[in-house]
Amino acid sequence: MPLLKKMKFIPLAICSLFSFAHSFAQSEKWTVKAGDEIKDAVSADIKYRYPTFATGTVYFKDGTSSSALLDFNLLNEEMQFINPNGDTLSLANEATIKYITINNDSFYYAKGYLELVSANSFMKLAKKQRLKIGDVKRLGGYDQPSSTSAITSYSSLSVGNQVTKINQRADILLAKETTFYIGDNYNSFVASTKRNIIKMFPRKESEIDHFLNENKIRFNNQDDLIKLVTFLQKIL
Repeated sequence: MPLLKKMKFIPLAICSLFSFAHSFAQSEKWTVKAGDEIKDAVSADIKYRYPTFATGTVYFKDGTSSSALLDFNLLNEEMQFINPNGDTLSLANEATIKYITINNDSFYYAKGYLELVSANSFMKLAKKQRLKIGDVKRLGGYDQPSSTSAITSYSSLSVGNQVTKINQRADILLAKETTFYIGDNYNSFVASTKRNIIKMFPRKESEIDHFLNENKIRFNNQDDLIKLVTFLQKIL
């Protein structure tokens, strides 16, 4: 089973550059100064899930497995490993992966890597974390930054391992985004929303609806969602 591939280059859709999600933590924002490349300006302790690569195991759907030093890159959203030559490479053929373990954490691949938060015999709660470009501040008079909602003057705005040197007169604001997903026993995940929860358990709609209203569950809040998963385990 092939384990590695060359570092891939993923452009960031321009239409999403200015959509700050409500899940951004105020303390987790970083500015990349004008003229710098994002991949070089962001330190390893920010762009990786763990402070250092740790021994992990990739379990494949065909029953095979492979162990290596692993870490998740939040900037380009790839699971990476260090090969025997000391090179940092990315896992290949993600669709063949059943799950991955690093330390005491588990990851699933569902159009992106999801980290398991909580699970019971009926469902899983997982989260997707990434670093996202939230704003571009063009330097105006006297080199003072001003936020802009138009990027017509920026021809190579991107993240990850691409060439990311932007207009020399623009600062870029990065922020960590966390979104949550609900999965079933077959590791099929959907966005964590009230509608999707009801679709998973239609016979319990009235009970779920009552619980959500009584507890004011926020679907972008990890503690609230753990509370919801615990409740669902009791009534299913």
